Amino acid sequence: MLEFIPFIQTSEETMMIDRDLMRSQQDSNSLLKSFVSEGKVHTLTARINGHISSAFPEGLEVDEDTEGEENGDEQPGSTVEHIKESDINVIVVTDTDILSDRLWIKIQSFLA
Repeated sequence: MLEFIPFIQTSEETMMIDRDLMRSQQDSNSLLKSFVSEGKVHTLTARINGHISSAFPEGLEVDEDTEGEENGDEQPGSTVEHIKESDINVIVVTDTDILSDRLWIKIQSFLA
């Protein structure tokens, strides 16, 4: 069973913004003017831990393109040994655009 523990969450006053709009947006004030709250809390950083099973319980079959990439012993059509079950402890961070300086810092030249 997996446990999902939120570390950082937004308030309900949030709005999802298209990635391409963020890339081309030069003025953060226009983002503020177009804000419409979704009324939903979003998790930005969380810890996931627990016991998991592999998505490939029978292993991965080696094909001709990947032959010899890992340790060179596998033949095409063979199965690579792997861990079928394990405990995990992972921290997931999303929404890294909030770390971009252009959303928080406005550079002005005072003596130019």
